[in-house]
Amino acid sequence: MRQTLWVVHFRNAVVLIPAMNQSAQAHLPGPKASGRGASPHAAHPPRRLAWTPACFHHLSWLIWLGLLLVIELGSLKAQVLALSPKGQPGPCSVAQWKQDWPGCEFEDGVREGHLQIQRLPSGELAWRVLCQAGRIGPEQGGSGWRWPLPMGGVLGLRLSYDLRFEEGFEFVKGGKLPGLCGGPKTITGGEHCSGLEGWSMRLMWRRDGRAQAYVYHPRMPKKYGEEFDFPSDFRFIPGQTQRIEIELRINSIGSADGSLRVRARQSEQAPWKLLLHHQAMEWTRREGIAIDSLLWNIFHGGNDSSWAPQQTCALTISALQLEPLH
Repeated sequence: MRQTLWVVHFRNAVVLIPAMNQSAQAHLPGPKASGRGASPHAAHPPRRLAWTPACFHHLSWLIWLGLLLVIELGSLKAQVLALSPKGQPGPCSVAQWKQDWPGCEFEDGVREGHLQIQRLPSGELAWRVLCQAGRIGPEQGGSGWRWPLPMGGVLGLRLSYDLRFEEGFEFVKGGKLPGLCGGPKTITGGEHCSGLEGWSMRLMWRRDGRAQAYVYHPRMPKKYGEEFDFPSDFRFIPGQTQRIEIELRINSIGSADGSLRVRARQSEQAPWKLLLHHQAMEWTRREGIAIDSLLWNIFHGGNDSSWAPQQTCALTISALQLEPLH
């Protein structure tokens, strides 16, 4: 006897489910033809369902599919990783920092006292970074570390966070903000990016609150990272919280088909403003190099003291989220 199969695609697998045959369908309730002269109220009398082994077989398949759907929806929700401080407001110790950011190979600025935990008016906790007067760089002027992603390397990722420069923040010539990176080597600080050891992408604030993406990739034209300026009408405004969203997709090896998109908005009710969408990126030239780390850099600089603020100033990062893209 020929068997009909239902084909169900689930993630990367194909599930074949036997379709209900005619003998099983015969036991299902259905309309019954009325005889001549029969009362219209008796045209379709109720019939009892005969639960044959075939019915139980197909019911078990439907239950199994339902469970798969629940698991799939649950896993999609669980893939959104939310990060926030776990300690009490005040100075953030190295021990507390290690609880919030486990597995980092280095930390800059935490031991020096540049990192704090602050409770916002909304009640949520934020990381507060003190940018030191007359100083540049993560160790002396702010904070910096590379945090390996718990989900491992991924080919697409969305990073978002709330960013607030405090009143009186001195932008000077510019400074670094958190982004993403991948590969065995952290490529920053003017290091050559061959595409075989790694890449990095961070944001920068610039003079008067202007902003840009700052990227180390194999095709960058100069020694230092390539600057992708945001629209001239965009500004980081001290005292205002802005939601930043970065979407990055790794390229196919041998092709510049990777992408980088950055958006921002002032509040949950405000529309998103597209700041950058570059669809011809080559991030890597080596198979296996993906997006594997969050690169936390917050400091003034630049490579000399002309980038340093005259007074210590601060900014906060909160509601940080990481979400793999499919």
